[in-house]
Amino acid sequence: MNTLSSQLIRECLVQFVVNPLVVNAGRNMIAFRVTWRHNNPIDLDKAWLSIRQRRQMCDDVVRRQPNVDFFFSCISGLFNKACSRAVASAFGVFPSISYYVVGDVRDTFVNTMHRSLLDAQLKPITARQTPPAANDSVAAPLFIVLKDHSSKYVKQQLIRSWQSTNNTVTDPENSVLSLPIAKLIIVNPRVTEIVSNAYDAVMRSAPSFILQLERPSS
Repeated sequence: MNTLSSQLIRECLVQFVVNPLVVNAGRNMIAFRVTWRHNNPIDLDKAWLSIRQRRQMCDDVVRRQPNVDFFFSCISGLFNKACSRAVASAFGVFPSISYYVVGDVRDTFVNTMHRSLLDAQLKPITARQTPPAANDSVAAPLFIVLKDHSSKYVKQQLIRSWQSTNNTVTDPENSVLSLPIAKLIIVNPRVTEIVSNAYDAVMRSAPSFILQLERPSS
C-alpha cells in the first residue's frame, strides 16, 4: 500500500492539520523517506533491529535544521522491487523512516539532510497525480509518509528492535503504546498549543489512528 487507506483519517488530517497549520498558515512542507537498503539478509536484519535508534538519530537531525515548526516521522517498510512479494515479505523489506516537515523549510533541506545521513538513501516524497484532491500537493505526501502507521509487520520489527536494546522483562504487546510507529514532534515552542490542539481534534475524530501516533512532544 502506497498511501493511507482510511478516508476518515485522510479527511481528519486535511481538516485539522494540513489546511489550518500548513496551507492557511502560509507554511511550507517537505516530505522525504530515509531508507537502508541491504541485500544481505544478515545486514537487513541488523538494520531492522536498530530501527528505533536510527529513527531517533534521524529525528534529532531533523530537529536541528533551521526554521522547522513541527514534523511527523513514521517507520515504514519498503519492498525490494527486485524480489517477488512472497520472497520480499521475508527477506526484502527495507527499513525506512518517512518525514513530513513543516515550517519555513526550503528545497535545500533535503540536501542538508542527505549530507548528515551518508549511510542511507534519501528520496523526496511528492504528491501522486491521481486521485486528485484539494491541496493535493500538500496533503498527499503526508498520506504517503503515514501509510504504515498501523502496519503489523512494522510493529513486530519495532518490538524486536525494542527487545534487542531493553533488558526490562515485560509483555511487548502491553507495551505497544510506548512503541509508536508514527510520531508528531514539535520543534518550535511557539506552535505547541496549536499543534497540540490539532492532535486533540484528530484524536476525537479518528481515535484508532491516534493509538498509533505518539502525542506531540518537543
